[in-house]
Amino acid sequence: MKLTELNIGDKAILAAIEVDEDMVRKTLLLNGVCLGSLVEKNYSPSYAKLCNISIKGRMVSIRNRDAAKIEVVKYSEE
Repeated sequence: MKLTELNIGDKAILAAIEVDEDMVRKTLLLNGVCLGSLVEKNYSPSYAKLCNISIKGRMVSIRNRDAAKIEVVKYSEE
C-alpha cells in the first residue's frame, strides 16, 4: 500500500522509501521519515497536492508524487 492510499487518521508503518532524488531522501530522513517509523495521515486539502503526516510528534508535508513512492503497512492497535 502506498502512503497516498491511506485515509485521514489511518496509522501505518513505513516499509520502503523508493524516492529517486537523493536530496528528497535526505530531507525525509532529516524530518524523521525512516523505515519502521509509525506515521499517521492528517488532513491536507486536495488542491495543495501535499500528503500531510504526523511522525514522531512532528507534522511533515510530502509532495504527493514523492508520497506515492513510499510503501507502508497499515497499523492496527488491536
